Amino acid sequence: MVILRPYGLSRYRPEAHGGGRYGAIVGGDVPVADRARRAAELLGLNPAQVDAALGYYAEFTDEIDRDLAANTAAADEAEALWRRRQDLLAG
Repeated sequence: MVILRPYGLSRYRPEAHGGGRYGAIVGGDVPVADRARRAAELLGLNPAQVDAALGYYAEFTDEIDRDLAANTAAADEAEALWRRRQDLLAG
């Protein structure tokens, strides 16, 4: 459900367009609707799937971010262990 994470997440940018509220994707100034459509194309999904993923993330942001952080930490730890093993073998 977090497949859009690499493309950034929607947010409000008050500084955009004369201080008005404008939905954008973190890391770019392309309007949300266009970014979501582009993400759907790149990922081989339909726009409804992208919308569902965004809605899911919006509802469960804290839980998903905790899971992502835990997964990243576990992957980093596993990579560090692998690198230490490689260093020992090269040794």
